[in-house]
Amino acid sequence: MARFELAGTVGVLVLSLLPSVTVYAQVLKPWRDVKTSAASPTAQDTPFPFGTVGVPYFVDAGFELAQVAQEIALAGDGAVFSFSFTAANTPPGLSMQPDGIFNGTPTAAGSFAFTITYRETLTFEGQTLFNETVPVPVSLQIGGDAANGVASVDPSGLDFSFTLQTTVAALQTLSLSNPSNQAKTFTVSATTANGGSWLSASPGSGLLSAFDASSIQVAVSPAGLSPGAYTGIVTVNVSPTGKTFQIPVTAVFESSEQSIVLAEDGLRFQTVQGGAAPPPDRITVLNGGSGSLSFSAQASTTSGGNWLTVSPAGGISDSTTEATLTVSVNPSGLKAGDYYGEIEIASASSASPEKVVVVLNVTANSPGLSLSTTGLVFVGAAKGPNPAVKSVVLTNPSLLPVKFVATTNSAATGIFTAAAESVTLNAGQSIAIKVQSNISGLAAGVYQGEVDISASDKSFRRVFLELVVTAASGGGSAGKGATAAAACTPQKLLPVFTRLGSGFNVSAGWPEALELTVLDDCGHFLTSGSVIVSFTSGDPAISLNSLKDGRWVATWLPHASAAQVTITAKATESQPPLRGSAQLGGGLMPNAAVPIIGAGGVVSAASYAKKAPVAPGSFISVFGSNFSGGTLASAQFPFATQLGGTQVTLGGKLLPLYVVSGNQINALVPFDLPANSVQQLMVQRDSAISLPESVTIAASAPGVFALNQQGSGDGIIVNYPPNGPFFEVDSTHPASPGDVIVIYCAGLGAVNPPVPAGSQSQASPPSITVNPVTVTIGGNPAAVAFAGLTPGFTGLYQINTVVPTGLSSGNQRVIISVAGQQSPVVTLNVR
Repeated sequence: MARFELAGTVGVLVLSLLPSVTVYAQVLKPWRDVKTSAASPTAQDTPFPFGTVGVPYFVDAGFELAQVAQEIALAGDGAVFSFSFTAANTPPGLSMQPDGIFNGTPTAAGSFAFTITYRETLTFEGQTLFNETVPVPVSLQIGGDAANGVASVDPSGLDFSFTLQTTVAALQTLSLSNPSNQAKTFTVSATTANGGSWLSASPGSGLLSAFDASSIQVAVSPAGLSPGAYTGIVTVNVSPTGKTFQIPVTAVFESSEQSIVLAEDGLRFQTVQGGAAPPPDRITVLNGGSGSLSFSAQASTTSGGNWLTVSPAGGISDSTTEATLTVSVNPSGLKAGDYYGEIEIASASSASPEKVVVVLNVTANSPGLSLSTTGLVFVGAAKGPNPAVKSVVLTNPSLLPVKFVATTNSAATGIFTAAAESVTLNAGQSIAIKVQSNISGLAAGVYQGEVDISASDKSFRRVFLELVVTAASGGGSAGKGATAAAACTPQKLLPVFTRLGSGFNVSAGWPEALELTVLDDCGHFLTSGSVIVSFTSGDPAISLNSLKDGRWVATWLPHASAAQVTITAKATESQPPLRGSAQLGGGLMPNAAVPIIGAGGVVSAASYAKKAPVAPGSFISVFGSNFSGGTLASAQFPFATQLGGTQVTLGGKLLPLYVVSGNQINALVPFDLPANSVQQLMVQRDSAISLPESVTIAASAPGVFALNQQGSGDGIIVNYPPNGPFFEVDSTHPASPGDVIVIYCAGLGAVNPPVPAGSQSQASPPSITVNPVTVTIGGNPAAVAFAGLTPGFTGLYQINTVVPTGLSSGNQRVIISVAGQQSPVVTLNVR
């Protein structure tokens, strides 16, 4: 996370008046220059990190100052240090908050010089020792083109899942952003590749104001659909730039009445070697279908013994009530290191089990105090009683006692108070810090603050506080059924991060829990609508799951390191139309210890189509990082399911592996995976497990291998003339009408007689496709003489056909259709 050091002055004379002079000098010296008089600050500008027009920006300028204040309080001599920030002439779109958070979205490019002013106060035994206002010159470079910023759409793809007897349309939201100072218009359309008109999007058109955003509602109607996998595209055209976005949409209609939906697919625990167990965490199990879903839960580990448990061992979830499982770890006897495990949730009435990856980091030194939440929300009515007290549970994982102090800060004093001022936590001990909001005398509005917690082990934590005061009696709490005064008309949504805190520093490849509590400025908690979280690190945007009580949750998998990353949450409600956003800043550390599957990194090895289904028997490519220390390949049939410590599972089944390298795996999908289902793919390298990537399994997913090995352009098509040697068709060796050709492809689905994936297919009898295959070349049907597995290989299909007559010369489009699925287009050069 971006921070900076403020240059100011604290007189040595002032410090000498205080007890424990050495403590204060040691605390303050790294933060500022200690001089003998109150001289002016240094003239050199403090540089801020580079920014970009239209990209969210976040700097916590008060982070270090808050640590200073807390460490002074920890000294226990009665001294109190406080501060507040203001800024003048900040770059357009950016503003400074009193707590030092400098954020927003830059709306103009250029070099900006402005001044941040902070007021610092130090009191001791009721006397003010100094009360200074310190101006700090700041320089900030903003790049980009404010007039020609390129619009963006998040997320980059949508997945829907339905079960039998589901007839109600499902809705998801796309967020369309305009990062330029020019208003833009947009049009929206929806098309489907199969299944009819089940996909729609609204509005069909709209206006994007300068530096503004809009929402697009995407609806999928399962009425009339039979079990199957359906694909479509939502196309968004933005003018006058002419930018076109094509958002792939996949809808799976399963043949079961229930499906397991997990709000989280990864958990991470941290503790110190020899220390106590960290606090338990949760898994929320939802029923994606009708009726009641009965499920079992089982824990397993890949190393370290039985340190992972889940309770209860099963449960029931219906369409309106989720089930919660408690996940606990016991690090007793574990040496410093990283340990991996899984929680498998299975049901006889669901097509597939679901797994949650659990990572336990045992460190040689204490990771610092842990918090149960990083945000608290209060709602009360003006002139009414104070909202209920909320708590933050603080845990000491260290082997030694840790002293901590918790203080509250807000723009107006007295709004928030914390019950724990200075407490010593013994090893493994937890304590609930009770936080009270005082609404006496407050007008209706939104008020913010923080609880800053600093410990003697040098850890510093911040909890964000948000108070909504309504204009009349009423109001709600963060629990289910929370309401506010009916007379209040909401104007905006207020997202609050409650599971990831300011100044986070996390590692790529390990799961991080994301949770936001969202309410409007009348105190109503958002239970439907959408919450989309985006990242400046390049990670794909995430749509969060609603727990129906104002909480929205998901698991974030950071894919790559970044010294500075800003996370932006955008909340949307359709009726009434409301929006709101929140930002958070931190850093991402590189991590070579765990395999990482790229976002959307599982594709057909033939077509490379993004966000597309794969079929049983398919050759697939998995892209990512840290898969292997070198390149290894299976040397014989049947293919191995483990190469050099690397293995891949899909739907709990081990995949035959063709080749494994550091950033790519080529593997085969087992034929016995159920079609029309969504399965989890996971990569394990030694004991380390990747987070799962969801993969849609369809009865077929045809794709033609291409000469460019990217699934486009000229296909790998071989011509077999009657009176000459065969040759590969390309621009210099075209085919002629009437020629017999062989199209090499993947994903044609089930074959008869069956052949296990990874085993060599035979020539006699040949394995032919169970589902009929059709081919068009240049829009004309081509007669199919054979469609099945290529003898002597595995996972490779071939189609024997004849080039139709009546084609014009040049590149002709080749399309394969099987079981309602079409292949991406490749070309055949015809003379």
